Amino acid sequence: MKVIRSKVIGYCFGVSNTIEKAHQCIELSKTMRKPCYSIGSIIHNKDVVKRFQDLGMVTTAKAEGFEPGVALIRAHGIPDSLRRSYLDAGFTLVDSTCPIVAKGAVTLRNAASKGIRTIIIGVKGHAETQGLLGVETQPGKIVDSVLLCSTLMPEL
Repeated sequence: MKVIRSKVIGYCFGVSNTIEKAHQCIELSKTMRKPCYSIGSIIHNKDVVKRFQDLGMVTTAKAEGFEPGVALIRAHGIPDSLRRSYLDAGFTLVDSTCPIVAKGAVTLRNAASKGIRTIIIGVKGHAETQGLLGVETQPGKIVDSVLLCSTLMPEL
């Protein structure tokens, strides 16, 4: 058997989509003659982030203090309040939130509309967890780890 080791594994759909949207964001900013931003680091890859910075994309964490322009919402999504602050400040948003993450946000909203309380289990401080925690439904908490077990004994 011959084993061939790949030098590159590749990106998931959400990240591939974000990279494509980042290029669109840069082109749109040039067309509009406005600055280009990424709201947070577009992905967890320093080389890719640097490549887009070299193309003129500036990473921001908030709208305040920046000239309105075209801003990319990264694959991890962002909290609703942060989205609103960019829109209120006059930014044009290009949303590249991963469809799986976006579905999580829709699920949270649907549950809240039915009075169902939800638990978000994720890595504290991670962009995706923060984005989902920022879905405006009701106050939530991040649970770092959970042990699920049953009190029922299985039939042997």
